[in-house]
Amino acid sequence: MAMNRTGQIWIWVLAFTGWMVSAQGQEVLVSDKISIKDDYAFYLLGKLNDQYLLLRDKETDYIVHAFNNELEKTWTKKLHLDGRRTEIVDAFGRQDGYYVLYQFRRKANTFLKIHRYNASGELTDSLVVKDYGVRFNTPFPLVQYSLHKRKLLIYNVSRRQVATILFDLDSMRVSGEHEFHLDKALPDDYLFQPLVGDDGTIVLGYELYNYKSRQRNHRYVLHVLQGGKERKLTVPAGDFLAVDYHFVLDPLHHRIIGCGLYAEGNINRANGVFTFSLDYQTHQDKNLVSLRRIGFSKRLLASLSGKTGRKSLRGVKDMQIRDVIPRSDGGLLMLAEEIVVFHRSTIEVPGRYRRTSPGRMATDYYYQDVFALSVNPNGAPDWHAILYKNQNSQNDEGIYSSYFLWQNKSSVQLLYNDNIRPRTIVQAFRLHTSGRTKRQSLFNTGDRDLLLRLRDGLQIAPNEAIFPSQMRRRLRLVVIRYPEV
Repeated sequence: MAMNRTGQIWIWVLAFTGWMVSAQGQEVLVSDKISIKDDYAFYLLGKLNDQYLLLRDKETDYIVHAFNNELEKTWTKKLHLDGRRTEIVDAFGRQDGYYVLYQFRRKANTFLKIHRYNASGELTDSLVVKDYGVRFNTPFPLVQYSLHKRKLLIYNVSRRQVATILFDLDSMRVSGEHEFHLDKALPDDYLFQPLVGDDGTIVLGYELYNYKSRQRNHRYVLHVLQGGKERKLTVPAGDFLAVDYHFVLDPLHHRIIGCGLYAEGNINRANGVFTFSLDYQTHQDKNLVSLRRIGFSKRLLASLSGKTGRKSLRGVKDMQIRDVIPRSDGGLLMLAEEIVVFHRSTIEVPGRYRRTSPGRMATDYYYQDVFALSVNPNGAPDWHAILYKNQNSQNDEGIYSSYFLWQNKSSVQLLYNDNIRPRTIVQAFRLHTSGRTKRQSLFNTGDRDLLLRLRDGLQIAPNEAIFPSQMRRRLRLVVIRYPEV
């Protein structure tokens, strides 16, 4: 689960009793308003024993609320966490209970600890994960989960070193610690992507030399840790420069999948998609990689860029990969979104010249079309689709924009707000595995003061998902349920 620290709060939430409608075959339940002005963060802990559990972090108090299947409050409990200067790193739920990972200080030492609670809110297990000892400045740890939350990867970054802890959630034990030393050629502002599998495999991936003067050395580096042994695998990519890239584990076929957007000229303009796959269980670095490129046709470039003629051939600007979903046959589904963030002085905002200091900045967020591409196991395209949308907002970090990915075996749905305003329509764009698409309006928020943060939602069943609706430090909770098939 994710959270934000101050100001805007990432809230993973559940449902309360409130307004209910039935629309387009699905049931929509909306809670009463909840004041969050004194809360530091919220965490959705999941649905256990037909109860929705919510953790509220109030910096000095940590409170869990439970709600029954009718969304009525059943109990409230206060959690007792150790030490002083306590900070929750993350909180999440599984079928066997919910977990709170936190950091605290005792005397001069800093500790990392995890608690496990059952569905009744009783503490069932507790373990000190790490004693960092005496440190003047202990970095805040980051976390990554395996697909089914069997493993928890905890890591700290210091320059080009990444210290990791692999924690087994089934046994509540530390499986091992390892320090990765990344390539010295990485720039100071480098990015990397951590992955962890349910089998305990850890992967750290990044790219090198993604610029014109060193293009022939452009490559992707993957550090793979299995059974305490680290391997460093390299994927040459000297034929192109990358606009964006993303890695994902395919546990069914034991492969690392890489997917990205490549440029033929301007590195900010995409001219196509590249993919590769690598067997991370093979201990040889030969013939493991199949890198393929899929160029955008002239017609597709025109559709994505909104340009015609020669201007469209320059490529697509501002496209970012948002999701890569492995297919059961070894292929993949890529979703890329057009995103623009524009900073400007508020002196340019109509009607604010006399009320605003010229030094104050405004930030505009534009979340536009989504491009979906299905790729078969051989790296060839099966089909593509474009979801045309136009979402724009100001000074809200874009929290109401983009989409929520709802998955089941036969299709995926992209849920999104038609407009970023209280009275809007929640739309669904369905992509079937065959490539067939369907767009439908789910419901109108009407006069209920709703503005859903859809991308912060949580799918808890094939037919049920939960979303927060936040306005002016007040929260409504929205549940969407489809009839069970």
